Amino acid sequence: MARPAHFPRERILAAARAIVAERSPAELTVAALSGRLKAPVGSIYHRYSSRDLLLADLWLSTIESFQPEFLHRLEGEDPLEAGLAAVHFACCWVRNHSQEAHLLLRYRREDFIRGAWAEPYRSRAELLKRQGAAGIRAYCRRLYGDASARHLRRVRFALSDVPLAALRSSIEVRAKMPGDLEALVQDTCRQLLARGSSSPAARGSQRR
Repeated sequence: MARPAHFPRERILAAARAIVAERSPAELTVAALSGRLKAPVGSIYHRYSSRDLLLADLWLSTIESFQPEFLHRLEGEDPLEAGLAAVHFACCWVRNHSQEAHLLLRYRREDFIRGAWAEPYRSRAELLKRQGAAGIRAYCRRLYGDASARHLRRVRFALSDVPLAALRSSIEVRAKMPGDLEALVQDTCRQLLARGSSSPAARGSQRR
């Protein structure tokens, strides 16, 4: 029976996230990771043949920890309420996963991966991109009856741009999320998504 790895992938990625949260992606080196883990450099290179592969896996694994559940929330029965549920999930995820949120909200993909993607990371990235785009288009069609460019812009602005801008401010100053921040984000997103929507919840909001 093979012995379990002393420095498994999950442990390496957790240490890598901590370094990025405390410093920056540029300072995530194999030497820094080796020091954090108190592991031989060879143990890290056994898992990742280069620093570039480590950075790519760190970026992709963080998105993979967030995106599937976010998209799942968009599938709720009432599309307006489903959108708000997805926004609520994003706020909770940021609150409960500070290091992962720090990575996604403060940095871009280009800070982790430059140039061509190596396999199998390219396949993972393409799958995430396809799933994300398909999930947003399907949600837009449910909310507005079509996935026109105009409606997609509104959905992306409400579900992505508004929450990211609001949540990033807390991450950048390393402060606790203000207690009323989610309510402000939810109110803004509700107004954006409800306009022109055929959702029963949207019609109820407009009557009020």
